Amino acid sequence: MKNSTTILIIILFAILYRAIPERPPGFAPQIALLIFLPKFFNGNRTLSASITLLSIIISDLIYQILFLENTSIISGFYKGQLINYTLLFSLPFIVSRIKRTFIIQCIAGSII
Repeated sequence: MKNSTTILIIILFAILYRAIPERPPGFAPQIALLIFLPKFFNGNRTLSASITLLSIIISDLIYQILFLENTSIISGFYKGQLINYTLLFSLPFIVSRIKRTFIIQCIAGSII
């Protein structure tokens, strides 16, 4: 139960943070959710991707409402959104295919 509450708080933070007008650019908590949430769900990438997709849709709806109310200059729905979602949701499957040795070699600088 404690993990469930923690996960819910993290997801709510991700939704609300993404919908903050004039937030610092370059940080998307949903990317972190896509990478790390499968660990909470015993490697179930489909469930974690679905939860993350839901959080993005909710935050986009909030953005759209703020846009329609003229409190934000960014609309929640935009051209190219489907491509962005597709690329974003391919991330956990790509990450799962990267071998741990490759990451360690990159960090150690033997490849770079």
